[in-house]
Amino acid sequence: MITASLAGLVTFPAGGAYAASKHAVVAVAEQAALGLAGTPVGVTVLCPALVRSGMSEEGEDPLVVAEQALAAVHAGTFTVTPGEWTEEIARRGHRLATGAQPQMPSPTA
Repeated sequence: MITASLAGLVTFPAGGAYAASKHAVVAVAEQAALGLAGTPVGVTVLCPALVRSGMSEEGEDPLVVAEQALAAVHAGTFTVTPGEWTEEIARRGHRLATGAQPQMPSPTA
């Protein structure tokens, strides 16, 4: 299990070094998964949005995020992302593939 962030899959204005580092973590996880393909070792990358912590009272319950992460590891899932961001992540990939300009990301209700 490798922990990145939603900021590693979608880009927000003023994301700065934090977003760049999280994009790098996702790339390292992809490289590890490719390198370990065909072995008994799997790779899962956790990309949560806000998670409640000692630094922030806002966000998802960390126990819920942990349960989702463990379930993904057991299922052999590569990415763990908030469901409401799935469509936006796909839209970003499409924009990148087609050369479209970046847009402000937003979750699906």
